[in-house]
Amino acid sequence: MLVLLAVQITLGGVTILSARAVLPTTAHVAVGAALLATSLALTLRAYRLIDGRLVEQDGEELSALRAPAGAMRQRVTA
Repeated sequence: MLVLLAVQITLGGVTILSARAVLPTTAHVAVGAALLATSLALTLRAYRLIDGRLVEQDGEELSALRAPAGAMRQRVTA
């Protein structure tokens, strides 16, 4: 991910210096997409969803992150 970030920053600079030429701009967008996918994959590896429960790698449930039952059904009125 750090390598992709360095390439992304470099391509951003090249894109600006080349007055937005097609090749560096396309590469900048493609590397940005790869960086987004990599960060999502790392996030999903850090926290995994098992049987509808969000758990850490050691198996401890993260119940504090879950909304209480019925929380989405409550209406807020002013």
